[in-house]
Amino acid sequence: MSENGQTPGERLGRAVLVRVQLLGLLSLVAGAIPGWIGGLVLRDEQATASLASRFHWALFVLLPAALIAAERFWGQTEVGGVERAEGMVGLLLAGLLGSTAGDLLFFLASTYIPVVFGGLDWATLQHGFFSAVGWTAIAALVAVTTLTAIPVAIWGRRSVHR
Repeated sequence: MSENGQTPGERLGRAVLVRVQLLGLLSLVAGAIPGWIGGLVLRDEQATASLASRFHWALFVLLPAALIAAERFWGQTEVGGVERAEGMVGLLLAGLLGSTAGDLLFFLASTYIPVVFGGLDWATLQHGFFSAVGWTAIAALVAVTTLTAIPVAIWGRRSVHR
């Protein structure tokens, strides 16, 4: 137990949850932007799907950058006292779960907002989105964000142990 009554596992779990929430929120906002533009301005399923796919590529920079920033900002305070291997696993989990949840939230925001507020057809929009993005890009985003956690964890632990 630490001075605040939390075990290292509880601190690690909280650190993972905070990072997952951060990645999910950023993805939700990134998906809402093309969703609103598509539903209120474009009013066309294919154009909205194309716009959403271009925004999806921005997540390849946004999510790893957010993971790096979160480790830089919270790494020394939230995971302090946690073993190096546990910290690495925590960051890998945060990258994996955060990017998976983020991809889902991005998809939901970019496809449901134009359906609800623009009256677009969801099936056509979904098909257009997956035709433009593809499962490979979705899997690649999860892999890139998760693998970003490895150097981030190594860098973060070195700065803590100096």
